[in-house]
Amino acid sequence: MDVKQLEAEIANLKSRLDDALAEVGIYNERNDYVRVAECGKRIIHLADQLHMRTVHLQDRINFYSLISDLKARGLAVEAVKRYAHQG
Repeated sequence: MDVKQLEAEIANLKSRLDDALAEVGIYNERNDYVRVAECGKRIIHLADQLHMRTVHLQDRINFYSLISDLKARGLAVEAVKRYAHQG
């Protein structure tokens, strides 16, 4: 998954999380605590997904930054050749 896809997915998750938080307020005003609990579970799931995608995005950004730095130094090819068979 590339950076733009991750950013789009993160934006989608944030939107869905905001919607779920708004639903909690509506159901709480109606004293519909069963639906509040359901939204709470959905909020926890969305927050976990958001955290995972954010960490994945940061890892991707760091990886691309590292590759860019290695290319600038002319070390990318040497590093790949040296460590390719150690893994």
